[in-house]
Amino acid sequence: MPRENVESTGQSTDRAAERLDWQKKEQADFDELLSGLRESTGEALEAPLQSGERELLQELVQAVRTIRYGSIVLVMHEGRVVEVSKTVRIRRSRVAQNEKE
Repeated sequence: MPRENVESTGQSTDRAAERLDWQKKEQADFDELLSGLRESTGEALEAPLQSGERELLQELVQAVRTIRYGSIVLVMHEGRVVEVSKTVRIRRSRVAQNEKE
């Protein structure tokens, strides 16, 4: 029986090492992706805004300023924004507190 415990511990250690290696690779891939985005967007950020982009940014700023809890999601298709969704989260505890007042 002790031999099985040693073998299972060895397998657990191997799995943990594999998981750690995978996490390191994922982090390296993510870092590489981010550095590529920074390089490729530098020139794009310097370009003047087009009228559609200006309107979109105004909508996004309004959404960000008016939301307390929730999310704002941009849906992209071929490099263009095709949908903006704003989901507002209402916490039940806050609603109950307001009803008591």
